Amino acid sequence: MARITPPGAFRFNVEIDGLVVAHFQGVSGMSSEHEVVAHVEGGRNHATVKLPGQRQYGEITLKRGYTFGHTLQDWADLVSRLGNGRSVRKSLSVIMLDNDCRTELGRYQIEGAWPRKWEVAELTGESQIAVESVELAHEGLRFEPSGGGGGGRGDVAQRAAAAARAARAVRRASEAVRA
Repeated sequence: MARITPPGAFRFNVEIDGLVVAHFQGVSGMSSEHEVVAHVEGGRNHATVKLPGQRQYGEITLKRGYTFGHTLQDWADLVSRLGNGRSVRKSLSVIMLDNDCRTELGRYQIEGAWPRKWEVAELTGESQIAVESVELAHEGLRFEPSGGGGGGRGDVAQRAAAAARAARAVRRASEAVRA
């Protein structure tokens, strides 16, 4: 049966390399388009033939309230230190959740992502909350619907706890590299 109501705000997670990183308030730029290649055919003088060229993907922007967990900033710093190698590219999933915030509806799989820009929005006295954003370049995007809800992916709370453990491990490894 087709879903009638769309998922609500704040009802998605972002998973990096299999671990839920956080709830994000915004994900934008999930798009793709094909280059148009004009081809002139002999004997067809009134128009060119338009053929699909290479597929290009838009850059994805993730926004969330700033936290003192430095997972995204550390990843952006890693790009600066290691350059353009494959080691800084990660697989991401944007997980769409139902209104109960537990049941997975589906996910966008994003391949070969790396942070091209990281920032914290302007901090002013009028700001209610500091917003952190990261802009990701990537090599591919596809949607995978969940089969019957959770899709065998496990409880969101368990995955969030695993993400916290992974973030602590990344922080320790990052501190070891700096030392």
